[in-house]
Amino acid sequence: MMYWVLAGVGLVALYLIWLVFDERKLRQHRGVSREEFVAHFKVEGIPETISGTAYDLYKKHAFSKSFSPAPDMNFAEALNEDEEEVEDALLEMLKRLKIQKPSKDDLLTWSGGKVETIGDLVRWVYWASKLQVA
Repeated sequence: MMYWVLAGVGLVALYLIWLVFDERKLRQHRGVSREEFVAHFKVEGIPETISGTAYDLYKKHAFSKSFSPAPDMNFAEALNEDEEEVEDALLEMLKRLKIQKPSKDDLLTWSGGKVETIGDLVRWVYWASKLQVA
């Protein structure tokens, strides 16, 4: 019985150590303010509703209040997110913005390449929003 308690405590300790290192890695990334983030995409004609939603989604990603996302932040390198987590973020953005997920045929027309950065995510969601039928 005592073995299981010690094993549980050890697993919790390892998880907490991992969180501390992950948080430290995020703090090393130089993000931008929400205003700078939105302005970056405004130049491309992307509305604040989309860029601001992406910023807010990733601002909550870290425990640290000092963490800020940036358009060039790479999902795999900076956030340790794999393709499935990126897809989940795309779906969350669509849900928050009430945008329908593009059809399989429409997805074939996306020419922006692989979604690897937060900036790519913003551009993809903007592209998906333009596919909506009025």
